Amino acid sequence: MKFKFEYYLTAIYLIIGALWILFSDKLVTSFTDDPLVITNLQTYKGWFYVLITGFLLFLLLRRHLKEVRAVNNTLFDRNQTLVDYQKKLKERNDEYYSLFEEYKTQNEDLLVAKEKAINNEQQLKQLIDQAPDAIHIQIENKIVYANEKLLNLLEVQHERDVLDKHLSDFIDPYDAGETTRKLQMLSNNGSRQIVRIRYSTFNKKFVDAELTSVQIKYNGKAAELIFSRDITGEKKYLLELERKNRFINTILDRLPIGVALNRFNEGDATYMNKKFVEIYGWPRAELVNIESFFRKVYPDEHYRKKVMQMIQADVATGNPELMHWENITITQKSGEKRIVNAVNIPIQEQNTMISTVIDVTELKRTEANLLAAKEKAEESDRLKSAFLNNISHEFRTPLNGILGFVEMLVRPNLSDSKRKKYVDIIRESSNQLINLVTDTVEVSHIQTGTIQVNRRSFSFSDLVEEVNKIYKPFIEKKRLELIKNMNLSEQDLNITSDRHKLFRIVQHLVDNAVKFTEQGYVKIFVGRLDKYIEIKISDTGIGIAPEVKASVFDVFRQSELGYSRSFGGNGIGLFIVKSYVNLLNGEINLESEPMKGTTFTVRLPVYQN
Repeated sequence: MKFKFEYYLTAIYLIIGALWILFSDKLVTSFTDDPLVITNLQTYKGWFYVLITGFLLFLLLRRHLKEVRAVNNTLFDRNQTLVDYQKKLKERNDEYYSLFEEYKTQNEDLLVAKEKAINNEQQLKQLIDQAPDAIHIQIENKIVYANEKLLNLLEVQHERDVLDKHLSDFIDPYDAGETTRKLQMLSNNGSRQIVRIRYSTFNKKFVDAELTSVQIKYNGKAAELIFSRDITGEKKYLLELERKNRFINTILDRLPIGVALNRFNEGDATYMNKKFVEIYGWPRAELVNIESFFRKVYPDEHYRKKVMQMIQADVATGNPELMHWENITITQKSGEKRIVNAVNIPIQEQNTMISTVIDVTELKRTEANLLAAKEKAEESDRLKSAFLNNISHEFRTPLNGILGFVEMLVRPNLSDSKRKKYVDIIRESSNQLINLVTDTVEVSHIQTGTIQVNRRSFSFSDLVEEVNKIYKPFIEKKRLELIKNMNLSEQDLNITSDRHKLFRIVQHLVDNAVKFTEQGYVKIFVGRLDKYIEIKISDTGIGIAPEVKASVFDVFRQSELGYSRSFGGNGIGLFIVKSYVNLLNGEINLESEPMKGTTFTVRLPVYQN
């Protein structure tokens, strides 16, 4: 700045002086030729030049000095700042110096690292080329390097076919939007993200791949190292595995037994089929946890502890043969009790316990029914044996009577009174034998289901009178009173039903009443209830004990009870009555008190003529 100003000032002075000398003399001589005037004007011209040049020099010097002072002030301020900085620098100099050696060592390490980085970059390319997966490097989403595996994956022959292209140029066009979003996610999240895309190869084939990314430096620039793992086969395998799992789950859900899976070291079930949930009768969510399972399924605390102790003790042995529990009573959410059998199967190598359960409630009921049927069959056999023993006696009695009195009829000199008596006895024995054969045949028809209902119109009062004629001699012989109560009009007593079966019903009930009554009365009551006829046969006989009321209608029952020996009969009459009442869609009730009498009430649907 100093030399420039001096040059500037000198140049101005020389230029002004030269111009003044050159033009001022011409100006003076243009006014006058007088030498004296010219001399004076030359003097004035010199003074004028001095004043003008002095004033100009003053202005230039003042401007320059002003700038110099401003610069000096700035330099002073900067110098003061520099002094303060030097003080601080001096204060930290020791600290920086102490770190210098460390920085120096680190710098040397950085130089070594730089050399290694150069080597590593070369090694990286070698590793990429030798890697089993498809790998490429991209900068700003453009491929700058690709290994042979990626070229094979995309079915291209030369690396130039993929360089400077975007990865999105090789994706399934039908899934471009979603795949682009995934690739952007991969770039943003790097190694923290794994995405799956579908490549579209050069030959228009589709390849499923799993991509991961690592941020690296390549040729001094930020880049992405992207790994593409071909998962097409794996995906097909997983789809096949999923299909097989669905198939297995379908089979498991259709099994007639419940199945659940548990981990040995976990308290929750990992799987339950539909039958398992159905058998236990609780929502799946309430059966998953083992504690909740026992609390819900076994609400009774005492029984729950008993079951848990038994199961835990057997499981602790590790012996699968002991992990089998039968006839366990469970409670469903509805409150219904069920009986189940459970079997646990430990799979040690898979850390899994398979729990199976089967509902045996119906099986137990069937077993109970079979047992009851077995007992009933055995009882029936006993009753049949008793019946056969009794029926042989019942057959022999009238046959012996017939044969004996026939022989007596052929004796000579037999009086007419005795002959009539013997004929009456033969007739009575024949009727008894006919009734016995009829009852036996009817039982056979009932048991084989070959009997039919034949409805027709008839007078019920005539039917009662017919029964009365049959049993009047027996009633008079035992000195019983026969009471008939039929307070109905003749029109109401004209009904439509199976006359034979209704006759047999009334006959057997009256027969029983007369047979088991030694004194008192036998009463026949007939009434109507809407479309039903009500028949009551009452007596004052020996009655029926409460414990055998339920079985009096069973076939052959009387033979087993021993009544036939004391009162006669074959034990099939009430069975026929009950069977005929059922065939006619009616009902029969029994009221009895031992040693006071019995009342049978029959209600049958009938139609008025």
